[in-house]
Amino acid sequence: MHPETQTLLIGSFWGFPYLASFATAILAGYLIPAPEEVIFVLLGYAAVFQDVNIIWVIVAAILGIVVSDNVSYWLGRKGSVWVEKFEKMVGTQIVVRYEKEIHMHAGKTIFTSRFIPTIRVLVPILAGTLKVRWKIFFIYDLLATILNVGALIAIGYIFESQISSVLSKVNSTRHFLSLVSLAIIGTIISLILRSIFFKKDQ
Repeated sequence: MHPETQTLLIGSFWGFPYLASFATAILAGYLIPAPEEVIFVLLGYAAVFQDVNIIWVIVAAILGIVVSDNVSYWLGRKGSVWVEKFEKMVGTQIVVRYEKEIHMHAGKTIFTSRFIPTIRVLVPILAGTLKVRWKIFFIYDLLATILNVGALIAIGYIFESQISSVLSKVNSTRHFLSLVSLAIIGTIISLILRSIFFKKDQ
């Protein structure tokens, strides 16, 4: 394995690739200052250089998101100061809009929110606050997470080899440029989803 790559990937996924995938997914959208699209694309990229099964990387990341979303759901259901602060940060207009959406189409709203930056964090809280049945929340959240997270990690995993082959002649910076290219891809995906959301708000 190229030494620059080993350093870049923070010591082989901290030495615990599946646990690292799980932890990264839990922190995504909350403590990691980057769009989830970027995080999961880069997670797929990192998996290329490890002796890991990409399926288990995806499964670990999905479990992390499901755990995170369920914690948000139960915080919303029980009520907390943190929930109130987050709703104020997002904005009353958006909160009211998605409360109406959940009342009218709970499953559909929970599913589609997973693909919208910021809203993917808000909707689990609102679903809990509005006492949506946990079974309904869990099923639709899980299905959306499987599709969303699975696709993003697969993009990073599949397209790394293609990007690296294009950059193979610049050996000293190949992995860095691959990383930047995939980060750009993730950012573009995030911006497209965000633009669709704002168009709907107009």
